Amino acid sequence: MERYIKDHFLTGEEFSVVPHERYDGVLQTVFDQPLDQLEKYYQSEEYLSHSKGNSSPLAKVYSLAQRANLRWKLKHIQRFLPEGKLLDYGCGKGDFVHYMQGKGYSAYGYEPNIKAADLAQDAVGESILQWQDLPRQAPYDAICLWHVLEHIPDLEEKFTQLLSWLKEGGWLFVALPNYKSLDAEFYGDLWAGYDVPRHLWHFSREGFSEFIADFGIVMEEQVGMPMDAYYVSLLSERYKRSSLSYWNAMQMGLKSNLAARKNGEFSSILYVLNKRNAK
Repeated sequence: MERYIKDHFLTGEEFSVVPHERYDGVLQTVFDQPLDQLEKYYQSEEYLSHSKGNSSPLAKVYSLAQRANLRWKLKHIQRFLPEGKLLDYGCGKGDFVHYMQGKGYSAYGYEPNIKAADLAQDAVGESILQWQDLPRQAPYDAICLWHVLEHIPDLEEKFTQLLSWLKEGGWLFVALPNYKSLDAEFYGDLWAGYDVPRHLWHFSREGFSEFIADFGIVMEEQVGMPMDAYYVSLLSERYKRSSLSYWNAMQMGLKSNLAARKNGEFSSILYVLNKRNAK
């Protein structure tokens, strides 16, 4: 069923979101403009993964959550890859690359947004690669996409390319919003996880499983990301212009996580994939 969702973050424009014609459980944002026009929808100091020096209350919350998230990511990567060479694809300002280097990994990053890539290079220098350098550094033991895959226009082509850069037996860590979570259901079209038009694809757990079946890669584990429920709820409350945004967000985040413990439908999910049977 087609629905119209507003870009609450930046422009106020409405975009059509429709079921994917091939993958059940995947929704697609209809973006009728030339793809090079997508860049203008990221042009804001409020887009926190690409910005530096923002001192707003939300930015401070984001910074605290980000530090905790770095430790969380390390913990789950170490369970599958205690050491090795990894690529953070869509690395933003390079914080994860820098953190993983400090933990002994040979970590590299790639960021298509020019402004964010400049900030990343300031942080970790030559470890931030240009597009043409990515295959030269391959193969990688692991490739991470932390809320990145939903932004990529040429989805199947890029996913195939990423797998080609991964060692046989290597790991792919993909974090995605889940539009079947309780917080998504509660906020509806105001749910910040839709984030149109920057998010071109919207995955359920079933939808992502169907998508990766085309590539033969093995789903090893699905890990709920509890912190995301609070942050996404806070953004959604801002879109509602709620006067009790922090309190309401904490309540909704808790409710969503409690429900997800029973049904697995967390606000965001980390999918741990292994290449051993990839096509």
